[in-house]
Amino acid sequence: TVHGKDLSGFFKKKGKIKKIERYIYCESLLPTQYGCSSLLGLVNDRWKYIQAPMPELYDLSKDPEEVENLFGKHPKRARLLQNHLKLTLKEQMRTSRPDDKFVLDEESKRRLESLGYVGGGLSEDFEFDSTKDNPKDLINFHQQNMLVGIFIKTEQYSEAEIVCKQIVAERPQYILNSFLLGKIALGKDNFEESIAHFSKFLSQINDLNDHDPGHRTLHFVDLRLCNAYNYLGMAFSEQGDFNQAIKHYTRALELDPDLAEAYY
Repeated sequence: TVHGKDLSGFFKKKGKIKKIERYIYCESLLPTQYGCSSLLGLVNDRWKYIQAPMPELYDLSKDPEEVENLFGKHPKRARLLQNHLKLTLKEQMRTSRPDDKFVLDEESKRRLESLGYVGGGLSEDFEFDSTKDNPKDLINFHQQNMLVGIFIKTEQYSEAEIVCKQIVAERPQYILNSFLLGKIALGKDNFEESIAHFSKFLSQINDLNDHDPGHRTLHFVDLRLCNAYNYLGMAFSEQGDFNQAIKHYTRALELDPDLAEAYY
């Protein structure tokens, strides 16, 4: 779906669009992987409104760096933009189809993971929920999470473990804590510990599915489950428990038949 104004009138040398009538809709669903609200926004030639538990309003003509939040000083302007945002979202929901989703293939997902994007799934939740955590409060947490992925990729497992334990202490409910700790333990050849972490991760996923089969933050779970089973197979194999290794490798291949290392 393409959103915007029809500019064909300019090519035909007729018709006119006022700048003030042009709005750009923007969104970031990244915060939802941490249980925060999504960031939804609307921008025109002067104003930028961001819908969040603590809404933000910026006058881009005077403050292009978005330093001063004017939400409290211009409540009417903020309300107008918020209402326009709601209408935009309603129109988007009305025109979109359930199958209009961009899905990454497994290779692309792994490439993103190799670059440090190890976060969980994104929830396509466009509700204005002020009860969830404000994304700005978790910027440092997000940076730490990315750093763990980089340390794991570069095989700096001791450094990864230090940062990961800080993440666990700060946000113990984060779904990928056990998964990351499992990868770190596997990298350090602590196979028993790795098995414990990955088993805990799988148990947490099952608990979430039992309580909410349609849990919307688990769109990423196929890839993570596949990797968890594969890593468990590796750990059991290193311990000489080949029956358990085959069991978990087989489960990984059921989730991803193209996972070459599981065949190996």
